[in-house]
Amino acid sequence: MPEYLSRFIPARPRRTLDVKTLLEMGCPGFAIPTVLSLSSPALLQSQVNKFRYCHDDEDQVARALPGVLETGSAHCFDGAFGFLLPILYLWGYHAQIVLINAIEDMDVDHNVVVYRRGKHLGAVAMSSFPTLKDRSPIYPSLHALMRSYYLFYTSEFPGHEGELSMRGYTDPMDIVKIFGTGWFFRRGDQALMDLYTVYTQGAVCTHILTGGRYPYPVE
Repeated sequence: MPEYLSRFIPARPRRTLDVKTLLEMGCPGFAIPTVLSLSSPALLQSQVNKFRYCHDDEDQVARALPGVLETGSAHCFDGAFGFLLPILYLWGYHAQIVLINAIEDMDVDHNVVVYRRGKHLGAVAMSSFPTLKDRSPIYPSLHALMRSYYLFYTSEFPGHEGELSMRGYTDPMDIVKIFGTGWFFRRGDQALMDLYTVYTQGAVCTHILTGGRYPYPVE
């Protein structure tokens, strides 16, 4: 088996979800209809596309699923962690987080939720740029999937407008294996801040052009 596939559990889509199980996990009643209706990556991406994007000049938040639904807004972190990854997991997609690492002083990093269908990988994501959102599960390797973002990853920073700004990407991070599922339905604007501050610790990246390996930069 190729190394990249060994990092991903293949999708085992469910036909139904048990409402009792959702309630036992702490899912608030108002969120259950949404969770039940979003049974595929395509449906999830369609829903995320309706959310308002929170930009960096707004208050820093790290909302879980209830907060994202209540506010109808998210940035790439709470879109990925708070909404996409938990619902994918509940529907049988053991997705993982891959963080695109931007060139320092040219751009910001971007969380992508990667899942496996058969022998191919796809992705979903929250972004203010349409070209940095989802990818169909057609990519034969993680590197091929990440390369599909490269030409669209361009800087808006003063002095670097339009320049390609993607440096590399992290190894897939199995967030459920690391942190469990107890955080899926936390409430509050800072619900996932503890994950936000630690999830990249020890992460290793692959350079998008050279394939070289380097530690994820510590801020």
